[in-house]
Amino acid sequence: MPIEHLPSLTEIKPEATLWRYLDLSKYLALLTSNGLWFSRGDLLGDPFEGSTTEAARKELHGRVARAWGEEGADITSTLLSGLHEGMVRWVYVSCWHQSDWESAAMWQLYKAGHGLALRTTAGRLSESLNGPQRIVIGPVTYTDYRDGFVPTGHMALPFLHKRRSYEYENEVRAIIVDPPPFLHDPPEVQTTRLPDIQRGLERKFAAGGPPGHLVRVNLMSLVEEVRIDPHAPGWFAEVVREATKRLGFDFVVNQSDLLDERVY
Repeated sequence: MPIEHLPSLTEIKPEATLWRYLDLSKYLALLTSNGLWFSRGDLLGDPFEGSTTEAARKELHGRVARAWGEEGADITSTLLSGLHEGMVRWVYVSCWHQSDWESAAMWQLYKAGHGLALRTTAGRLSESLNGPQRIVIGPVTYTDYRDGFVPTGHMALPFLHKRRSYEYENEVRAIIVDPPPFLHDPPEVQTTRLPDIQRGLERKFAAGGPPGHLVRVNLMSLVEEVRIDPHAPGWFAEVVREATKRLGFDFVVNQSDLLDERVY
């Protein structure tokens, strides 16, 4: 799969450790499908997904105004605003947590009790993806949306920025931009009247794409280790090991050491 590298992104080192926290049902789905689920942007749970900031909007308006004048900038800004708002239903995301260590907070937030986590690296994630879509992989930048800046120039960029309230996630994302076919229509089939264009964007964007994409991966290349929730009972770890083996994988499965015996 072609991995798209955006020069505006902070570079993530291939050896950076990534974690994916999930429950048993999603783990089994991963093994049986040999695929990673990329969820549609508007289904991720954050209403700010795909949005930008006032500073970014003004900067874009100024650039267009210098090239095409104020009238052209007004029209373009309106169209791009509608385009960005609609694209939240046509962008797909796989979310990972970057850390050298397990996160007690992530265990509690996601799958406390009967969950598990996949451990991999950014390099392994990039190498294991296999499919027709172009994918952007990069770390999320956390900013203040009241006076911060979210760069434009690629539809994936707004999805690589989140509010500072989410900094604890320390997230790395793999992103598929899958625009609807009508965006590839030749100019001659597009109306030149702004209200019609706006209504057309609203109508065509409204439904959105499918709720997600399943992207085939090489799981043996992707997964370095499976870590079991520290609060899970012993039998749960054995269930995970047996299910992993029966489905043809020999991942290392270890219980989390966050609750190891204390020393005073």
